[in-house]
Amino acid sequence: MIKVLIFIIVLFFTILIFFFSKKLGKKITLLNYLLIFCIFFFLLIFFLISEKDNKKIYIPPVFDGEKIVPGYFNEKN
Repeated sequence: MIKVLIFIIVLFFTILIFFFSKKLGKKITLLNYLLIFCIFFFLLIFFLISEKDNKKIYIPPVFDGEKIVPGYFNEKN
């Protein structure tokens, strides 16, 4: 959900930069296109590299009579 929110915000700012660059000169426009390309490239890499494994099981902390054993994630393969 947060990834979608980040994507929408970046898309909004990209469109905003695009419309404001039309009013400015050609050098600024080229710089803005380069900036837009870099942002989308890094977003694409971020979405492709992000971890998609949700099969981790959380074992909650337990009290064994003397001390509290901390919780941990158990990975099932």
